Amino acid sequence: MRVLRALFNYAMEEYEIKSGKPLITQNPTKTLTAKKSWNRVERKT
Repeated sequence: MRVLRALFNYAMEEYEIKSGKPLITQNPTKTLTAKKSWNRVERKT
């Protein structure tokens, strides 16, 4: 998910439509953070 978040952040800054507005306006991973919906993975021993 960290990679997905980084890709969305990059695309938000890098890509825009012809009118100059960003192609992606909201990062969906921010919703997961706000709702604390990240899936916790237990460490392996």
